[in-house]
Amino acid sequence: MYQHSVLLGLLIVHGALAADGDSREGKNLHMVVDFMTELMNLQGKAVDNRTAMGMINLSETDKLKKEVHHYLNGRFYQLITEIPADISIAVTNIYDTIAKKNAFDYTILVGFVLGAALDTAAEFIIEERSIWDISGNIDGYFLYGFLWFYAFGFAGPYFLGLENPVQDCSAVDFVQAITENNLSLEQMNTMTPSELMIQMAKIRFDVDQGLFCVLSKVSRFSEAAIVSRKIDEMYDICNVVQQIGSIPAGKDEVGPELTAEEIANLFKSIANVDKELDELWRNFESQVREAYDYTFARQLNDNYFKAIIGVPNLLGMIFGVLFLVESTSLDDLPPISDIPEVIFEDYKELLQGQASNSFLVGDILAIIAIQCWGYSYFAPWLLTFIEPDPGCGVNEFNDIIREYREFSNLTTLFGSSEDILAGNVVFSKETYPAYTGYRLRRFIKELKVALHCLVYRTEKSSYNLAFSIDTWLDLALYRIDLTQSLIQSAG
Repeated sequence: MYQHSVLLGLLIVHGALAADGDSREGKNLHMVVDFMTELMNLQGKAVDNRTAMGMINLSETDKLKKEVHHYLNGRFYQLITEIPADISIAVTNIYDTIAKKNAFDYTILVGFVLGAALDTAAEFIIEERSIWDISGNIDGYFLYGFLWFYAFGFAGPYFLGLENPVQDCSAVDFVQAITENNLSLEQMNTMTPSELMIQMAKIRFDVDQGLFCVLSKVSRFSEAAIVSRKIDEMYDICNVVQQIGSIPAGKDEVGPELTAEEIANLFKSIANVDKELDELWRNFESQVREAYDYTFARQLNDNYFKAIIGVPNLLGMIFGVLFLVESTSLDDLPPISDIPEVIFEDYKELLQGQASNSFLVGDILAIIAIQCWGYSYFAPWLLTFIEPDPGCGVNEFNDIIREYREFSNLTTLFGSSEDILAGNVVFSKETYPAYTGYRLRRFIKELKVALHCLVYRTEKSSYNLAFSIDTWLDLALYRIDLTQSLIQSAG
């Protein structure tokens, strides 16, 4: 008898969801038990009002479904048109970034090779060797081997295994995957859940394969993360639309009959989840600041580390040049009056394969060679300083939070459990469970993209931030399920 009375009370509350009224202040569990006891006394009235109030509720539910479906339909086709442009932007940015890095690496390669070549030429000219005597120049062989093996050994990482900047995918691959699989919301509405799951798996495979060059670089490029987010949102919309469309018009999802004890446990679960959600939400900003500060300090420390290594290499180059300049005597230069004759003699010797250092050409080449070697030693350190500012932080966090500020308190968003049960909460599109779940997932994806420079790092503070965001989403979605159970129990 008691359970039957509770069920009738829930039916009354569910039927009154469309009525106007302000949300009451939250009640504790004891007040809820008292409220449920009062419902037992309303059994007769519940039977009289059940049909009329249920019709109002179903009518409002159908309106909400249509409103949600209309919005999601528009958003779906907006994504379909936006994603190709985002893919093009991502591919261009990936190409430019990798090509720029490769170009820099090639300068280091050239520095090593040019340094070895100039040192080889400098030794040949300074010693005034002849190309006809080179076979007997054993000490020269050793020196040349020393120079060239070291040159290619040091230069190896800067030309072997470099990432190809050309990306073998484009927006055409996305359009082709969508077209070949005939992806449309109209098609999704006619599918069963199992058919939708199979179809979405095929589409995901084709899209992931076609856009591998972009989607595989989500952690490195924020532009790729934007593409991934929008594609995931597109999939999510398909699932939500199918979920809504699977409920016939004029009907709503009805959950199992709940006992008073089960309702009390449901209230308790919602209260506990809301408490955890509130705590996680309040800690978000401090975790963003912590991740930002740690990342800033880490990148600044990396710059210090590079300077500690790069500066000695730069100084080594400078002192090497000064040493050669100091050890080179200008007295070895021919008098001005003899220059034409010396040039003529050097030219004749050159034609015979004999080098001459009359004008200190070998010494000049040696000085240039040291600068080439020095550049390739210090450039990987001193020319790769990074901006300590990660590029995102509290400002980007707050921008997203302002857009989704209703999620700061789900109790305020949905109303208290007691008010939902009492029928004092008027639901809207924003609080329709399926749509709210979609918004929650979209919110977290946008938040992660906005904080891309932090959440994809490997430091502990960044990991904690990403873990907290994911945990909040899991709890928020669970809160949606609990709320839906509360609504359905009165169906």
